[in-house]
Amino acid sequence: MYRTPLVLLICLSAVQADCASSKRSTYRLPDAGPISEFPSPVKHLFSTIAGLQTWAQLLSSFETPISVRFTHLIVVLNWNCAAIYSSSWKDALTKTDPLFHTPTEVLVDGDNISLHGSDTRLLCMASSWATVVQDWIPDGTGVMMEHFEAFMYPNIELGYNAAVDSCFDHMDGSANTTCLYEVAEESCFSPSVIGSIVGRQVNEYGKELFDLNEESIMPSMTHDYYSMHSVPVISQDEIACLFSAFYYLNVSQARWMEHVRCA
Repeated sequence: MYRTPLVLLICLSAVQADCASSKRSTYRLPDAGPISEFPSPVKHLFSTIAGLQTWAQLLSSFETPISVRFTHLIVVLNWNCAAIYSSSWKDALTKTDPLFHTPTEVLVDGDNISLHGSDTRLLCMASSWATVVQDWIPDGTGVMMEHFEAFMYPNIELGYNAAVDSCFDHMDGSANTTCLYEVAEESCFSPSVIGSIVGRQVNEYGKELFDLNEESIMPSMTHDYYSMHSVPVISQDEIACLFSAFYYLNVSQARWMEHVRCA
């Protein structure tokens, strides 16, 4: 799925050049807001749970298969942020090296900022949520933004990043990792950009088409993309209904069921 040049397999542990255009606050949780008084790792755990509660609120209107699918993708978002901000952790999708590993530190305002820590990973997670929520659950965008504002996360931007998007083939979902590393390096490996990269990666994974194998016991959660995006149709009485194909399996037989939800 990924085109990974040999040079990116080399351990990148050196401190990078001074990131003159960056700010230390880019890489750190805020000193104000609901988590400011908590010690580590309590504040990271509290923030993660609060974010997942927000996702749960958004998913409550979906049928169970779609909710489960989304939950899987959200877990992948969270893990892959941690994997990129590490020296050896693997990608949740490929079980191999992630798109790239960041350096352990960057130099900002004369200070060495550690990248392989809980602050950057949590901020990346939040940015990845902001990257996909408008596409995945448009009606939930406002709720998610309220969450970001309440927790005062820095540099949160909704939607996909154009520079990141240019590094992906949107037909087959493959990623040019050299291009992605350059985009990340240009930002001094900021959590907002790493989050955008992970968000686009997981979205492309979710769009892959699936040819059902009769021997399958459990379908991949990634191949329900078009079921997620319900297609409006007009019936004879001009009532608009949303049709979503939900895939159900038992251990012996695959079967399709069509669920109709009227607007």
